[in-house]
This record gives sequence, structure tokens and C-alpha cells, in this order.
Amino acid sequence: MSENINNLSLLNILPENLRDDTICKCFSKAFDSIMVDALNKVKYIQFFSRVNSLSDIELNLLSKELHVDVYDENWSISQKRNACKNSIEWHIYNGTPWILDHFVKEIYGQAELEEWFDYKGYPYHFRLKIIELFNSGNDADTLNKIYEAIVKYKNQRSQIDGINVFSTAFNEQRFIGLTKSECIFFVLSDEQL
Repeated sequence: MSENINNLSLLNILPENLRDDTICKCFSKAFDSIMVDALNKVKYIQFFSRVNSLSDIELNLLSKELHVDVYDENWSISQKRNACKNSIEWHIYNGTPWILDHFVKEIYGQAELEEWFDYKGYPYHFRLKIIELFNSGNDADTLNKIYEAIVKYKNQRSQIDGINVFSTAFNEQRFIGLTKSECIFFVLSDEQL
């Protein structure tokens, strides 16, 4: 009888002198039950290659499997897909200016990281300029989540001087945003810019 891996028992492939041993029999049965569970999960190995076709629930599971550092189950499906696709690369570049810039661009919209020497700030300080937030809304909760993500991904010695959000509203006014962990909105007309 030909056996495949799905119905193979460890007891069947043990040498005959071990098949009669009580400890080996018990170990074999325990191992078989673990293998059944593992074999049922093999189909999920292909998650990463088909991330663009995964459902919300599958993306939430994949984010846990990939240890995505910053992830929100309330994000849109495109934000979740971007987080899962980029998680390995984000782990590699964690603590660098690139990760801060790239994370915000991928998840929230156009962004530009300004380092201290770009705006004559203090050494090891930076600020983030977000041109437009998409799929998130321009509310304090979203800006606080961006701030928390930056704190998570930045290196320990760097200090954030602020997050400036430039977003066009329907009434053609602009909003400018976050300083440290407080959210301050200023409404400016086009003439003031």
C-alpha cells in the first residue's frame, strides 16, 4: 500500500524493534496528532505569494505570522496588504530614516522625512511632512497612530520635532497637523499659504 504524507503514521516507518516499545508507540501517536495539525496548515504557507487575493481575516492572521510591528485591523484592505508585503523589508531597515518615510508613504499617503540638517534643527531630530492622507481621514486618532508608528520604527536616539499634514479640503482650505503627541489643527486659506 502506498502512503502519502497525509495518512502516514510515524509508527509505520519505525524499525520493527521500536514498534513494540510502549514509549515509542506513545510518542508516535502524539507526533501523528501534531503532524495532522501541521499538515492542515501547509496550505497557508502560500499566503505571502497570494497576498493580493487574501481576505481581511486572512490578512489579519498573516500580519501576526509576519510580526508586523505596526498594524491596525481597522485599516483598509489595501493598507493591510501593503503592511504584510513590506513587513520583512521594514524589519531589515528598522531604525533608519528610510523606514519612517516608506512606512508612512505605504500606509497613509505621500510623505517626506525632513532631517535636522534639512530645516536647521537640532542634531538627531527630524520631522515628517505628510502631503495627503488617504483611506484614513484627517483626524487626531489617525495622526496619533502615525506618531506611535514613528516612535516604534525610529531609532532610540532620534527625536521627532513634529508631523505636519498638508491636506486639501472640499472648501479649498488647508489643515496643518501634529506637534509631539498633541494634535493641533490650523485652518489656512490659500492666500495665507
